[in-house]
Amino acid sequence: MITDKDIKEYHKLIEKLEKKETYKPLPDSLHIGKSKIHGQGLVASEDIPMGTDLGISHYRKGDDVIRTPLGGFINHSEDPSATR
Repeated sequence: MITDKDIKEYHKLIEKLEKKETYKPLPDSLHIGKSKIHGQGLVASEDIPMGTDLGISHYRKGDDVIRTPLGGFINHSEDPSATR
């Protein structure tokens, strides 16, 4: 039987989805696109001010380093156009 609590939780979920408060692997200012150097890479769709936190590229889990979707496309150039 569905309770009032279940209905409230359902409505909260719908509100979140409508507001698009779901996981996004990249900020709105970035997308994955064709790299001028090699294959694919991160491309800025707008100017990003220096010091902007773009998200987590890698994290440690025990002895392993886990790469996030952002980390898979971050600039690995010896002469990067973006730095930490």
